[in-house]
Amino acid sequence: AAANCLHRSFPARLRCTDNEKIDFALLSAGKKGTQKQRQARKKSIHNSSVWSQENLKLQTSPRNFPVSLLDKLFSQIESETPEVTSEGRIRLVVGLGNPGPEYDGTRHNVGFELVDRLAAERDLKWKRDRKFRAKIASANASLVLTKPLTYMNLSGNAVARLQRFHKLDPDQILVVYDDVDLPIGRIRFRPEGSAGGHNGIKSLIEYLSTKEFPRLKIGIGSASGRGEMVGHVLGKFSQEEREELEKVLAIAQDGVNCALSAGLDRAMNQFNGRTTNSEKES
Repeated sequence: AAANCLHRSFPARLRCTDNEKIDFALLSAGKKGTQKQRQARKKSIHNSSVWSQENLKLQTSPRNFPVSLLDKLFSQIESETPEVTSEGRIRLVVGLGNPGPEYDGTRHNVGFELVDRLAAERDLKWKRDRKFRAKIASANASLVLTKPLTYMNLSGNAVARLQRFHKLDPDQILVVYDDVDLPIGRIRFRPEGSAGGHNGIKSLIEYLSTKEFPRLKIGIGSASGRGEMVGHVLGKFSQEEREELEKVLAIAQDGVNCALSAGLDRAMNQFNGRTTNSEKES
């Protein structure tokens, strides 16, 4: 047991290639004789061919070590802790919209529709979390999908709670929402920007205290008149518009997956110029 404990104290992922208990020899050498004698014996063991660099390898898999109950416990704790990721890697995807069946299928809820697609392709289930005031879909902390339940004008409240909990930088949060300045069939990634009149984005800028967070705009077309804007964004798509939207949502889904795997710059380069029409031509 003492030998195994000492072996576990060596630098992680380092092991001997033969079956000799070198760690036990070091333990025994350190127990008997004067300090000078103990140091001499340890030096002799280190200099022997058994302990030579040729007989050491870097372990490529932790499975070569015996797995104890404590190993499994600590492994589980580590897997539930948000992993340390490179700066700027997107870990939270927010779809903006309004909760409730009366808003399902409306133009203002295309953000909800896109994160629904992302969750479905990963076989993730939505769970309501009251402390975040949102629905959450996540397998682990490396990627969290969310739909705020605060209604559009207070979306920043839910997102700020998630940001604090997961210790995220603003550039690790991708927000998906509708844009009346883009026609149906167009999407646009942006690394930052103003609210542009969108109340959900205005709320995020207020609660995050910055406008420097990535976003994906999905075109829903403009209203026919200035006074008809509210009815336009809270209205539902026509059958023809819905068919076009389904196509652009598929493109947007690929774009988000690209941003998650290759970064926002790659997604901007590959998807900002794509439309449903260009998709047909290719």
